[in-house]
Amino acid sequence: NSGLVKKIILGALTALLALFVIGATVFFVYAKNAPELSENKLTSAGNSVIYDANGDKITSLGNENRTYIKTEDIPQQLKDAVVSIEDRRFYKHHGVDPVRIVSAAFSNVTGSSAGLQGGSTLDQ
Repeated sequence: NSGLVKKIILGALTALLALFVIGATVFFVYAKNAPELSENKLTSAGNSVIYDANGDKITSLGNENRTYIKTEDIPQQLKDAVVSIEDRRFYKHHGVDPVRIVSAAFSNVTGSSAGLQGGSTLDQ
């Protein structure tokens, strides 16, 4: 009976190791072939600004109306408000929230939520 338990445990460990190796291989193949990222590639083109002959702004044309600012220019109260609503554990998990990922996966597999859920955090 103990021999059967050892075989089951060994089989389970072997399966887990195989899954890990397969997962790591897939990850590294995709990571190796992924395009290189840079801050310039991640920013949108923004709007076109139309000026008159004197250099005064007439209007702005485009789908997005954004003004890029530095992180240090965002008021701390706004940062705290966004984090408190969107991701309370943000400063504890350093960008990867295993609790949220497992919860989202469970909800998606079991269909226990109204729609698909994501496990991403504020910086993803």
